[in-house]
Amino acid sequence: MDIWIHTVISAIIAAVLWPFFGPLSLLVFVGGVLSDADHVLWYLVKYKTFNLKKSYDYCKDISVNKRIEIYKKAVLIFHSFDALIGLLILSIIYNPLYIVLLGLVVHLFLDFIAPIIFWKGNYFACVFRKSAIVFLYQLIFKKKRF
Repeated sequence: MDIWIHTVISAIIAAVLWPFFGPLSLLVFVGGVLSDADHVLWYLVKYKTFNLKKSYDYCKDISVNKRIEIYKKAVLIFHSFDALIGLLILSIIYNPLYIVLLGLVVHLFLDFIAPIIFWKGNYFACVFRKSAIVFLYQLIFKKKRF
């Protein structure tokens, strides 16, 4: 799902939450939009270069040209089950993180339905079921190539 869609949906959610939570409602953008920073991290790990434009173009190319095999191999740490569970636990400890969690859940839902609508298949599960913890461990200690 394109970043502008996540931004618009997050803005709508923030506007609905504003009367109840005030400025805290802006935390929805952390889960709803900034969680896509893991795409840049994935590009950095894969190509050993930091370039926001190239990483955006790379991800856009995967989406537009339905490069399903490349999509399935991606490890997106904020799009993983353990990131979701970790944020849930942290939000129990620190309540304002519930708003970040709401943004992330909506973000993941949009990312879940996008391949179904545009690619006619449920490929999001291939990305979601990968562990961020395992990926980071392999990246730091095993020096595994991705």
